Amino acid sequence: MQDNSYYYVDGDGTEHMIYEGGEHLTRYPEWRSDTGISSVATLHSEDMPDKYANFTRGVTYPSRTYSFRVLVTACDAGTLDTYLRELEMFHDRELGMGYLKRINNNGVTRCLDCYLQSMAIQEFKGLEPTGAWVTLTYLADVPWWRDSTLTTATGNFNGIVPVNIACTNSGDIPAWLYIVLTGIVDTPLLTNSAGDWLEIRHDNDEAADVIIADCRPSGATRRTVKAYEDGVGAGVLVATTGGSKPLSIARGTNNLAIVGLVGAVATCDLYWYNYYGSLY
Repeated sequence: MQDNSYYYVDGDGTEHMIYEGGEHLTRYPEWRSDTGISSVATLHSEDMPDKYANFTRGVTYPSRTYSFRVLVTACDAGTLDTYLRELEMFHDRELGMGYLKRINNNGVTRCLDCYLQSMAIQEFKGLEPTGAWVTLTYLADVPWWRDSTLTTATGNFNGIVPVNIACTNSGDIPAWLYIVLTGIVDTPLLTNSAGDWLEIRHDNDEAADVIIADCRPSGATRRTVKAYEDGVGAGVLVATTGGSKPLSIARGTNNLAIVGLVGAVATCDLYWYNYYGSLY
């Protein structure tokens, strides 16, 4: 556990070191203090007039709580106060959602999109006033650990002819898509392997025009579709056809089918994180 490294990346994208295995001299994680609760599913069943079986509607997963204790040490009480304030400030909730990054002993990196739920400080007996235990507890509404880098796939529209883009999701659950369409396309329709589809009621007239469909459940642009003339500006919200859904890709290798109207030649860039129930 001591060789695991922890970082917190705030809502502005700035990475802060909480502990770096074997190198940080002022913060030490307590052995096996890291704990996480999340991936136990709640089964939703409906009683049926069948003596042999009820109807299973599906499962839901609760928010994840992840916490660990860190010993913060300093040369004097004033410096300890400074270190503790630094911990508080880079977890500022006004910066928006950040993420916890954990690198284990085998070099595997997992990230958890979260907020700091609480920070509890307790004096360390024998080191007061220059040492303190700090328990950091994080809350994640999306309870799955993810890769630190995005996976990508690309394809090009071919008018009214459907084109399949191969996507490999190596995670444990379906991965939400971030979709960027660049170039000329009218009323693009995207369909995943589960049969869910997203039809965007907009046309890009120029090669530099961009449509971005963010199907993710979190983030500043979550669950929106925006058009950007010449690919710049704040973008404007555009409508989707009734029945459209935020798209995801299932586990394993699947196709995302794309098609437009006559003359569609836009590039379709797909981005997603692989999500995992485990840290390892």
